[in-house]
Amino acid sequence: MFNTNKEKKQFLLRNTILASALSLSIASNALATFVSTSGTMQVTANVVGSCSMVVNNLNFGNFTGVAAIDANTTIIVTCSGGIGYKLGLDGGANAGGATNINNRKLKNSTGSGGELLPYQLYKGSDRTSVWGYQTNNDVLTVASTTSGTSVTNTVYGRLFSAAVVKPGAYTDVVNVTLTYYDDGSTGSSGSL
Repeated sequence: MFNTNKEKKQFLLRNTILASALSLSIASNALATFVSTSGTMQVTANVVGSCSMVVNNLNFGNFTGVAAIDANTTIIVTCSGGIGYKLGLDGGANAGGATNINNRKLKNSTGSGGELLPYQLYKGSDRTSVWGYQTNNDVLTVASTTSGTSVTNTVYGRLFSAAVVKPGAYTDVVNVTLTYYDDGSTGSSGSL
């Protein structure tokens, strides 16, 4: 392996130097002190409530004016879980103001028009509790919902008898406001 003694000595010297350097490196790593620190990270999510609605039209059908006609429609509300909501119905376009819920009227839109037919919207099938617009007592309140489940809310209408009824197409537009109250914000609105 070695031709001369000199080569052997050089080999041994080189290996000794390498071994010493390696030992120093290992020793200095063993003596090194690692410092660490720690902290915290807050992880959050803001779960917001949401609701949507489908508002169906109310059609009283053919009317002679002799007797009152009752008809129903629905407002379907779907909310994320645990959210309560309120549904308000304004007085309509022909009531003389949105809050004038006791003066709802259909207006003749045919010919010269202008004739009015009184009607009302109610929260119950007994048609005694008028469905209103903004106050706690006259809106429909649902305390809580199951997530993703649609709730069908029935609107009970009554078109009152009238002494003189001019033929024509009578219409009104009622604004529906859905307020879900996990945070008190208005989620959406539509019209009947």
